[in-house]
This record gives sequence, structure tokens and C-alpha cells, in this order.
Amino acid sequence: MNRKVAYLIMLSLYVIVGIGALCIMKNPGILPSFSIDIASKEAVLSAPESIPEKVTEPEEVVSQPTPQPEAPAEASEEVPEEKKEPQYTYTAIQRSKKLHIRKGPSLEDEIIGFLLPGDSGEVISIGEEWVYLKHEALEGYVFKEYLKLTEIE
Repeated sequence: MNRKVAYLIMLSLYVIVGIGALCIMKNPGILPSFSIDIASKEAVLSAPESIPEKVTEPEEVVSQPTPQPEAPAEASEEVPEEKKEPQYTYTAIQRSKKLHIRKGPSLEDEIIGFLLPGDSGEVISIGEEWVYLKHEALEGYVFKEYLKLTEIE
């Protein structure tokens, strides 16, 4: 066997064993326990009684107050304008040839399109690291660091 192939096989096994060890360290209750009864010289293999389930905290429900009907405004009073959420446009400022548009806000999410340097369009929403935007017929997420956001007045 070629030496390079042997090294690749050894490296692959090392990675597989390492990942397995990490999984076991995260959830040690998934392995069966093994004990030996010295008096009877019998080995006893016992499976865990149950696999511990991930416990989630219930979400706190906040009740919204019921809106009360307002008295009609007098004709002489001016009605203040409602404040609107600021709206933005984007311009791609990355230095590479293509900027990925993804299905979700994660590097693991599927790539559904690309932006080229200078491409611009409408921003739908802005998160801490990702921007949900519309580019031509696509709607998807782009990493915020590679966009110039401009507020629409």
C-alpha cells in the first residue's frame, strides 16, 4: 500500500474517533455500562435506563393589553404622524467576485444566489450578523459585513 494512502487512512480514523469521543463527552448517558461480578465471574452489560432528553424551558407568555377605543380627535387638533420603521437599501461591497445569498442566516444554509460587487437592492430586515434582502426575484440572507446599508428617507 502506498505510504500516502496509509497516512490518509490513519488520519481519517483519527478524525472519526475524535468526533465520536466528542459526541460521547457531550452525552455520556448514551453508552451502556459494563461490569464484572467477581463472585460469579459473570460479565454484566446494562443499557442506560433512558436516554436523557433535552429539557427546554417554557416560553413566558406576555399578555398584551386590549386596545381601548380612542375618543374622536377634534378637528382643530393636528394628528401626529406615526413613526415608521427605517427602511434601507444595500450595496454589495465585497472584494471577491461573488457574494453568496443563502436560504437561511448561517454559513451551513444552502446557497441560492450571488451578488456581484456593486449590486444593490431592497433590505427586508437586518439582524446582528445577517441581512435578509431582496435581489431581483430572490429573497435570502447575506452576511452584513459585506454590505453597505443606506437608510431611505
